[in-house]
Amino acid sequence: MHITVCGLSHKTAPVEVREKLSLEHKLDEAVKALLDKSSVNETVIISTCNRTEVYSVLLDLDDGRDEILDFLSEQSGVDKKLLKPITYVYEGKRAIRHLFEVSSSIDSM
Repeated sequence: MHITVCGLSHKTAPVEVREKLSLEHKLDEAVKALLDKSSVNETVIISTCNRTEVYSVLLDLDDGRDEILDFLSEQSGVDKKLLKPITYVYEGKRAIRHLFEVSSSIDSM
């Protein structure tokens, strides 16, 4: 299993894209949709005005990353080809470190 974070923030994406990816008002449905993906075993979403991040435990790393990007594209209506260059993916210890940076406001606006 692989711990990952896939997301975008004020550092990587313009506000217009971040607004389309905001999941604040539909988190329950979004989590259920992610858990329906074959490679996503566990997940949590952080969605604010400055970031949308999907933290997951993936059964298959490559398939899981693609499924999360597909999910973000489906939720936002933004083409996957446009999302890929402005989205970051961290794995393992780097993903955990990023979570602590976000939750402690080290990585905030």
